[in-house]
Parts: sequence; C-alpha cells; structure tokens
Amino acid sequence: MNCDLLSYNLVNLQNQFDVILIEPPLHEYQSQGIVHEKYWSWDEISQLQIDKIASHRAFLWIWCGCEGLDAAREV
Repeated sequence: MNCDLLSYNLVNLQNQFDVILIEPPLHEYQSQGIVHEKYWSWDEISQLQIDKIASHRAFLWIWCGCEGLDAAREV
C-alpha cells in the first residue's frame, strides 16, 4: 500500500497488528545523505494513532536516529 501516512486514517485498515515498524523521514537523516521531500516532526509521528491498530500485546519498533531516542520513548 502506497499512501501518505500523515493524511491516511490508519483505522481504515480495520485490522490489529502484533508487530509495527515506524521508520519516519526524520530531519537528522539528511546529514547522512538521505533526502526526503518532507521531514516529519515527533509531534506528527505521535498523531499516527498507532494505539488504534496495535493489538493488546504488540511489538513496536521506531527508527529514531541518535537525537530522537527520548522523543521515540514518549511516542
């Protein structure tokens, strides 16, 4: 599925997932040569409503870079 996760309502998936991987386009990756059209803020990442699609017991991995570890824990 190819969609913009910032505008797509994840609840439309009508599914609960045991494993979720979030690899957001973070601005800090630009220094490593990874260029995106738009970079996400941690506020935008927290608005993804992951709790709506995660099973009661689920694994969640978030690529957070070096600078975003505390923000990822908050999310």
